[in-house]
Amino acid sequence: MTKILLSIILMFFFTACSSITPNIASKEKKNELIKKANNHNIEAMLLLNKYYDFPQTKEGLYYYEKWFKEISNKDNAETIYDIANIYNKYYDMFINGEDKVLSLYSLSSSLSYKKADIKKIDFLLQGYKNKDAKILNDKILNTLNEKEAQELYVIYNKRYKYKLLKKLTIYMQIKNYSFPIEHVRARLRIRIYADYKNDLLLSTINEIISIKNKKEILVMAKYLQKRYKYTSAIYSYITYLDLDKTNDLVYYNLGLIYKRGNYKEKLKKDLKKSREYFKKAEKLGNKDAKLELLISYSLKKRDVKKYFKLKEKLKKSTQGKLVLAKYFRKTGLKNKSNNILEELANKDVQEAILLLALIKPSKYNFDPEEYQLTLKWQEYIIQSKNKELENKFRNKLIKYRYDNNFEKSKSYYTKQYLKNVNIIRLRELYKNNRYAKKEEALSYLNKAAKANDVKSIMNLARIYSFNRKELDFNKMINVITPLVKQGDKKAIRFLANRYIQPPEGFEKYKNINKALFYYEQLANYGDETYIRKLVDLYLCKTCYEGKVINYKKALYYLKKLDKRKYPIYYASIGWIYNFGKGIEIDLLKAKEYYEISAKKNYKHAYYYLASLYYNNQGSDRYIIERNYKKALYYLKQGTKAKDANSSNLLGLFYQEGYGVEKDIEEAVVYYKQFADSNKFSSFYLAEYYKNKKDYKNAVKYYKVSAKRKFAPALVLLGILYEEGRLGKIDCTSALKYYKKAYQINKDEIAAYSIALIYHYGKGDTKVNYKIARKWYKLSSTKQANLGLLDLDKKLSK
Repeated sequence: MTKILLSIILMFFFTACSSITPNIASKEKKNELIKKANNHNIEAMLLLNKYYDFPQTKEGLYYYEKWFKEISNKDNAETIYDIANIYNKYYDMFINGEDKVLSLYSLSSSLSYKKADIKKIDFLLQGYKNKDAKILNDKILNTLNEKEAQELYVIYNKRYKYKLLKKLTIYMQIKNYSFPIEHVRARLRIRIYADYKNDLLLSTINEIISIKNKKEILVMAKYLQKRYKYTSAIYSYITYLDLDKTNDLVYYNLGLIYKRGNYKEKLKKDLKKSREYFKKAEKLGNKDAKLELLISYSLKKRDVKKYFKLKEKLKKSTQGKLVLAKYFRKTGLKNKSNNILEELANKDVQEAILLLALIKPSKYNFDPEEYQLTLKWQEYIIQSKNKELENKFRNKLIKYRYDNNFEKSKSYYTKQYLKNVNIIRLRELYKNNRYAKKEEALSYLNKAAKANDVKSIMNLARIYSFNRKELDFNKMINVITPLVKQGDKKAIRFLANRYIQPPEGFEKYKNINKALFYYEQLANYGDETYIRKLVDLYLCKTCYEGKVINYKKALYYLKKLDKRKYPIYYASIGWIYNFGKGIEIDLLKAKEYYEISAKKNYKHAYYYLASLYYNNQGSDRYIIERNYKKALYYLKQGTKAKDANSSNLLGLFYQEGYGVEKDIEEAVVYYKQFADSNKFSSFYLAEYYKNKKDYKNAVKYYKVSAKRKFAPALVLLGILYEEGRLGKIDCTSALKYYKKAYQINKDEIAAYSIALIYHYGKGDTKVNYKIARKWYKLSSTKQANLGLLDLDKKLSK
C-alpha cells in the first residue's frame, strides 16, 4: 500500500512539474503560458520570464505592458514582489517604468511584505531619489527583524549611503543584531580612505580579528589584498591560519602577495616564501597554485625533477590536464596546449571547449590550423543544444566586442537576435558597434526602438538632438512623439526641454508655448520639479521678454506645491495677491501669506510685509495703509533676520526721514551691512561717499553695484571717470561703463553721454560724428535731440 501511494505521489509530482516547467522552449508551452497570463495568472508571467526571455523580446515587452494593469491587491504579496523584480530588471524598457516598479513594490508592501519595502529603497537610491528613500527608511527602521536589517545594510553599503548606514548601524546595535559580512568591508573602506597613517586601520583590523570569526577575517584579508594593503593582508591571512589551516585560497593568496611584492609598503618579492605557500595550496587541490608551481619549476635546472613529477601528477586528472594546457599556452607551446584541450573537448569538458572556441589568432604569427580548430569548436557550441555552454560562450563574446576574430560567431548570434527581436541583445550590439560601425549600430538601435523599447527610443532621440552628424529635429520629433502620446514622463521632459533649448543650428524650433504645454502635462502628473519650473516661468518678468507671465496660472500651480519644503512659495502667493495682474487684489490675504512665510524663516517676507505699509511710488493701490511705523517694525525684523533688502530699505528710511528723524550716519550703518553683496546697498553707500567727495570709496561701491548689473551705478561710474574725479579724465573707462549700462538696460542717459564724448572728442577720444549720431538716436532725451540738431548743422556746413 505504501509503495502504491508513493508511486502516485511521484507520478503527480512529475506530471505537475512537466506542466509548469518547460525544459525545452516550445511554441506550444509558451502559448499555453501566455493564455494563462492573459487570464491574470502571475505564476505564468513569472515562468514566461524564466524560460522564454520575456520581456526581452518584442512580444514579451508588449505582453508585460498589457499585464501590468491586471496586477492588483487580490494577488499574493510574494508573487507581486517577484513580478515587481522583473519590472525592476527591465524598468527602462517600459512606459514610465520607474513608476511601474515603485507601484508594484508599494502594492506588495501594502499586503505586509517587508522585503518589498527594502527592495523599493534600493530602487529609489538607484534612481537618486534619496529623500524618498530616507522617508521610507524612517518609516520601517524600527520594525526590521535581523535578516531584513542585514539586507538593508548591504544595500546602503553598496550605494555608499553612509548617513542611512549610520542610523541602521545604531538600530542594529540596540537590537543586538549581528551584522552581514559587508560590515567588514564598509569599516575597512572608511579607514583606508580616511586614515593615511594606518593607525586607525590597524586598530579596526585588530578589532575584527579579536572576534575570531573566520569568515569575517577572510573577507577582511581579501579586501585588504584587493586594495594593495599587502602587509595588513598578510597579517590577516596568517591570523586566519591560526584558526583554520585547510583553506587552499589563503595559501594561494599569500603566495601571490609574496610573488608580487609592493614597493609602496616596502614589501620585497620573496619567491622562496611564495613557492612555499603555493605548495601548501597545491596539496589542498588549488589548481591555480599548481599552474604557478609548474611555471616556477620550469624556470631553473635544479627544479627539473619537481617539474616532471608535478607534470605527471597533473596528467592523471581532467583538472590537471586543463592546468597543463594553460601552462603550455602561457609558455608559448600552443600546439601542446591545443592537443590537450581537444582531447578534453572531445570528452565534452565545457572549460576545454570554451578555451578552444575563444582562442584569439595572433596578428603577427597567424596559424591557419589553430584558427580552423577554433572555428570548429565555435560551430560545435552554436549547433549544440547545451544552453549553459552556449550562454557562457555568448557572454564571453560580449567582452570581445572590439575583437574581429569572432566575427563568424557574432554574426550567427546577431541574426538570432534580429530574428527574435531580443531587445537586450540589440542594445548590446548597438553599444558594441556605435564607434567602429556607426550605421550598423544605428540599425540595431532602430530595430529595438521599433519593438517599443523606451530606452532605445530615447537614445535615438538623443542622437538626433546631440550627435553633430545626425542632427535632425524633425526625426527627433517623429521618434519621440509615440512615447509622449503614451504619457511617458521622460519623453515629455526631453521634448519640452528641446523646445526650450533646441540643438545648435535649429533655433527656429524654439517654442516656449509648446514647452509650457508639456511642462503643464508633467505638472498635472504631480512632478514637483516641473510645477516649480512653471511657477518660476509664470512669475518671471525677464524671461522671454515677459511674454510668459501668467499670475493666474502661477497661483494655480503654487497651490499644488508642498509649500512646507519651500516657504518662498507662501511669499509668492502673497505677492500675487498683492501685485498680480488678472488676479483680484486682496491685501489682507497677501499679508496672511507673507506672515506664514516669515514664520517659516523666509527672511525676505519681512520686506514684503513692510511694502504693505510703504510705497515710494506714491500709489496707494498696493498698500493696506501708509504707515511708516508698521513698515519700520517689519524692516527691523527683516534686518535682524539678515535680509539685505530690508536692511537697505531701513537705511533709506533713516536717510529720508520716513517715520524717524533723518540720520544719514544711521542709514550708512544699514547700507554697510550688505554693501559687498547687495546692489542697492552698495549703490546708496557709493552715493553717500560721492556726496562727501570721497570719490575713491564712491568708485569702489559703484563697482560692487555695477558687478551686479545695476545700470545707474554703471552710468555714475562713467560720469566720475569722464569728469576725472580720480585725478585724470579717463574717457576710455567712461565709455566702457556707459556702453555696459546701455547693454544691460538700454539706458538713455548712457547713450547720450557716449554721443557727447564722440561729438566733442572728449579726453583721448577723437571726434566721430557718425558714431555720435548713432548714439544720439539711441537716446530719446530732449538733450539728445538738441545734440542731434547741432550735429546736423555742423555736417551741413
